[in-house]
Amino acid sequence: MSGKPERDGFLTERRRFAQAVRELCAETVACDAPDELFREVADRVEALVEKLVAEPRRFRTVASSLDEEIRMEGRRYHYGDLLDFSPLAGLANPLAPPMSIRKEDDTKLVATLVFSGAFEGGPGLAHGGYVAAAFDELLGLTQSLTGEAGMTGKLKVRYRSPCPLNTELRMEGRVHQKEGRKIVARGTMHAEDRLVADGEATFVVLEDEVYREKTSRFGEA
Repeated sequence: MSGKPERDGFLTERRRFAQAVRELCAETVACDAPDELFREVADRVEALVEKLVAEPRRFRTVASSLDEEIRMEGRRYHYGDLLDFSPLAGLANPLAPPMSIRKEDDTKLVATLVFSGAFEGGPGLAHGGYVAAAFDELLGLTQSLTGEAGMTGKLKVRYRSPCPLNTELRMEGRVHQKEGRKIVARGTMHAEDRLVADGEATFVVLEDEVYREKTSRFGEA
């Protein structure tokens, strides 16, 4: 599991590599280099991809129960190896901004993130789809503070003002309501004192056997 020292040691260089690729992606859209340079870089990257393709495939690690799935390791919540490779929070996933998430209290999580130019929508602004995805990530972790794990049933995001690139964004997520198998979480995103967006998500808690059946096959892909 992701809390073991040997796994952390293993992920150190993977996370370093992911950060390098993350910066490569940002520079790919930010720089105005001649095509000759892109040809040289593409040749090198393609050679690296060949090396990685030759290696064994990674299989998803899923915890053996919902109780194990929701636990504290340091200041981060782990769902098997979900967060390590999350496309939003994963330090080992070069697609992630990434988000840094911590527990504020028993009902609240706080996150910070910066969208680079790789996430640009309007000129100088983050694409709204990534803003929505950030809410899905944070509120999905927030609802686990109830001690149960639900899957997203509905997500509503209201865009209050443009979301800037290359600016630290602060997000807060809080458990709003739990009723039966439904958990509602609400959150906000700010750029300094300016409200960028707010969101609300409804999650549906699955019975343990149903959850295991739906998730166990993913690691076999």
